[in-house]
Amino acid sequence: MNNITHSAEHYYPLAHKLITGAIIFLIFFLIAWIMGRILHHFTKKNDARLALTFGRLVRNLLLIVGVIVAISSTGANISGIVAGLGLGALAIGYGMQYIFANVGAGFMIMLSGEIKKGDNITIYGSSGVVINMNLRYITLQNGDNLFVIPNNLFVTYPITKTVKQEN
Repeated sequence: MNNITHSAEHYYPLAHKLITGAIIFLIFFLIAWIMGRILHHFTKKNDARLALTFGRLVRNLLLIVGVIVAISSTGANISGIVAGLGLGALAIGYGMQYIFANVGAGFMIMLSGEIKKGDNITIYGSSGVVINMNLRYITLQNGDNLFVIPNNLFVTYPITKTVKQEN
């Protein structure tokens, strides 16, 4: 009987830590869901894909932080996990730096609203009407020609935008 009591006393603190970790994770999950909905609501005016992508990015980052904080609250040593995530993020960031540059520029272009579908622009020697915009590139059409221009060029090189004159 004494061994049973001793075992139960040993597991109560562990159960308390696990419950605390689960509650912390649920709080982060709710915050992530709420932030995703708020960002989706405010950014869908510009571009639905941008809203979806940005909302998912914020939600996933909050969930990762929530998992780390929840694990940490159980008393587990997470320094190895955090170091591994940091090194992994560094390697991925270095390998995908051009994609990240285009995505970052895509966010800036879409949030600024200076370039829209239907605009007639010239950039980096290519002219045409904007027919498609996404986070990685903008597609211009000039007659039968299509030009796919990476977004980082839009923040690096000058753009000429033809403004339509209204009578």
